[in-house]
Amino acid sequence: MALLITRGAPAAAPPLPEDGVRDDARILSDANRELIIQGARELHQKAGVRLLVDTATFLKPDTSPAQWIRTLRDDWLADQPGVVVFLTRRSEGPPLVDASPPLWQRYGDPHVYAMMQRATAAGGSGSSLENKLTATVRSLLDDLNAFESKRNQQTAWFGPEERWLAGGLAALLTVAAIFTWFMVRRSQILAAKRAAVKLLPDVIMPTRLGAPGGGGTVVERSYRK
Repeated sequence: MALLITRGAPAAAPPLPEDGVRDDARILSDANRELIIQGARELHQKAGVRLLVDTATFLKPDTSPAQWIRTLRDDWLADQPGVVVFLTRRSEGPPLVDASPPLWQRYGDPHVYAMMQRATAAGGSGSSLENKLTATVRSLLDDLNAFESKRNQQTAWFGPEERWLAGGLAALLTVAAIFTWFMVRRSQILAAKRAAVKLLPDVIMPTRLGAPGGGGTVVERSYRK
């Protein structure tokens, strides 16, 4: 008799809440929930980066926390740059953090990896589930805002210092161009003077004694016997 073993399909992600926070486990107070929502909204408006939070009382036995946060990342973020934070009431460690591929591409692997390490360390120092979650989110928001500010500075056409240097360089180039033009012009004038054909003025010479145009005087003497 053949034994057919089937594996259950992966759990589907719940709908993404409008405010980006799904606190199914009721871990967050109203005040901290509002702080997270406000910080995530400002980040999204500034950088187009999403920060999403999910808490759960429990997971299905065949779904690990790592599998669940990947499911949320793929479904909630898709091709958007962003981060998902997940925590259950049974968690003894810090909240899980996962970033979408576009976020890695946007800020670079070393920066995103270091960001996730700092967030995990911040969450591990919390004394309660709420403190762990808020500390993790706060660390992520600080890093993401810093990354975006640095990115904007790097992509800006000119910063204040670059504008000052560009203005000085432009002035120097202008002076050098004027001096070069003056030297070239002076050289052209001198060359034209040296190459000019000098003609003597027309002068009416008086007729000399002797043959016209002879250039001298002819004296003739004759002797007769």
